[in-house]
Amino acid sequence: MKKILISIGVLMTMSFALNKATNYELYEAISDVEDYIEWLEEDYFQGNISQEEYEVMLENYNQTLQHLRNVERDILHLTQK
Repeated sequence: MKKILISIGVLMTMSFALNKATNYELYEAISDVEDYIEWLEEDYFQGNISQEEYEVMLENYNQTLQHLRNVERDILHLTQK
């Protein structure tokens, strides 16, 4: 019985640590994409990229950001159960 309780405790601890690391990496990814959007805007305003390049890249970054936020929402929903 003692071994079972210890095993369950270890698994729960590992699960919590993995979830915490995943959340950190997800938040970092969201922050990175937001930074890329800022840099993209700066490149466009400085004339380093064309309007067409800007629009395509902005759409791609926004889609990526939306996907990451959906994953974040799903993780939060799962952890609240």
